[in-house]
Amino acid sequence: MDQDDEWTPHAPRTSVPAPGWSVEVTTRTTCGFYLLPANSQFARIMVGILAKAQEKYPVQVHAAVAARNHYHLILTPDDLEQLADFMDYVQPPVMWRGEPRPKAEAGIGGGYCT
Repeated sequence: MDQDDEWTPHAPRTSVPAPGWSVEVTTRTTCGFYLLPANSQFARIMVGILAKAQEKYPVQVHAAVAARNHYHLILTPDDLEQLADFMDYVQPPVMWRGEPRPKAEAGIGGGYCT
């Protein structure tokens, strides 16, 4: 195998799912900190956020699992734009425990993880 054929395990992969195909979305908290609460109240908040997002963007939600520092969703969108809009709606309130806050107040865009 010459250098041009070498496989890189961390090579970026991009693929566009065909309509009707399911996708798995994983979202991590900033720096992987344990920011998401592990309780039934947060679970109800997350289900509510997903339900409101489905009303606005009819993406099928097959599964949702949350941990303290990330969550997974298995979704079936009609197209990539719908998926992007759905995640733009879901991401902020889930990561801020159901309380949307302005990005500047939440500390987005500044600082580094150490």
